[in-house]
Amino acid sequence: MGVSFGITKTDIREERGPLKLSVSDVFYATKTDAYTKLTGYSEQFYQSRDTRVGTLSFTYRFGGPQVSSSRRVGAADEEKRRAG
Repeated sequence: MGVSFGITKTDIREERGPLKLSVSDVFYATKTDAYTKLTGYSEQFYQSRDTRVGTLSFTYRFGGPQVSSSRRVGAADEEKRRAG
């Protein structure tokens, strides 16, 4: 079992997009340990990989607030309008 966390800052570049930072498996706790015992055969398996991953992302919204609030018309909407 691993512990992950993330933070988001939303007021970047005049609130045009959030900046997000996330880190998974902070305490490096995800490990695999297995033991198999069959008739005449036994096997012990241990795997340790670096599962800590950090991600930094920024999403930029082009245009002003009026662009996101406007309704986009697609082909299905146009077909409904023509059909009545």
